[in-house]
Amino acid sequence: MRWVGREVAEMILVVYLVMMLALLAAFVVGSRISRRPERSAAAVPPPPQMAHPALSEAGGGVDVVDDDAELAEILLANQLLIGALPSVTYRREMAALAAQDALRHPVVLPPEHGT
Repeated sequence: MRWVGREVAEMILVVYLVMMLALLAAFVVGSRISRRPERSAAAVPPPPQMAHPALSEAGGGVDVVDDDAELAEILLANQLLIGALPSVTYRREMAALAAQDALRHPVVLPPEHGT
């Protein structure tokens, strides 16, 4: 009966050692994967620049949106978010930008059918 107990103890020890080896191998592989060299920024091509198309009032052609107005909106929103601009001033400035945009790019609606 003593030999059976010793064999079980040896088997437990072997299983324990195998598990520790597997854990060690997982750590080694994980550390090698995390230390892989990153691709340099020069090797990655930049994303394509996309123009913001808008329908032209004249004939449905493509027209570039006013970048200065977009930049002004971005700057106003940024100042509002960081707390450098009161919300009343933000709304007033955005309303002025919207009025300027409405003059430059009026919305032309198609005629209604049946009238």
